[in-house]
This record gives sequence, structure tokens and C-alpha cells, in this order.
Amino acid sequence: MIRITPPSSSVVPKDVRLCVQCRHARHPTLPHDKDLRCTLFKNLNVVTGETEHELAIHVRKDESACGLSGKLYEDVIPRQNPDPYSSFLAAHDDEVRERETEKQDGASSGTCEESCTLW
Repeated sequence: MIRITPPSSSVVPKDVRLCVQCRHARHPTLPHDKDLRCTLFKNLNVVTGETEHELAIHVRKDESACGLSGKLYEDVIPRQNPDPYSSFLAAHDDEVRERETEKQDGASSGTCEESCTLW
């Protein structure tokens, strides 16, 4: 952990590399799991053979891994809609707007038989 001075300050220094902003971070998929994971490091279950990504906090505490400085940190590529459902809705809204525009264009020209379809 990095101690922020003064202790009452809630402002994170700009030079701190936060795992939550790293492209290798994977957010929890299960509601009860609150821990961020790092996709660069995996743990092997020697009994079952299953692997899982290491907890980000462990990777940052281990100087032979990413360490406190975040030496393996890479910025996330900015995404406008990180939620797949939001991007689906945006695409759907665009499609609806496009159809509405086509209907208006067809209605204004007076010929709708070729371009309009009934739903």
C-alpha cells in the first residue's frame, strides 16, 4: 500500500499506477467476488489442474511481479461503452434512427413501395 500524506487526503497522486486503470486488470464476474485480478499472472491448482488469475493486490505486493511501482502497468485503451449491453443498446438505437430517417425520406419523396417494409 502507498500511504497518502496527509492521511486525511483522499486525492490519489497522479503518478500512482492504479490496477483498476490497467489493461491487464479483470474485474470480478461474480457478485460476491470483490477482488480485482491480473491477467499477467496465474495460479495453478496442483490438485485439479485448474488455473486462475492472481489477485491484483498480491501481484502489486510482489516486487518480482508488478510490484508497488506497477512496472508492468499498461493504460487501458479508452472505451466509450465498456458495458456490452450498453453498446448493444447504442447499436440498436442507431439502427432505429436509421430506419426512421429512411421512412421520413421515403414519405417525403412519395415513393415508399420499394424502400418501406411493414413490421
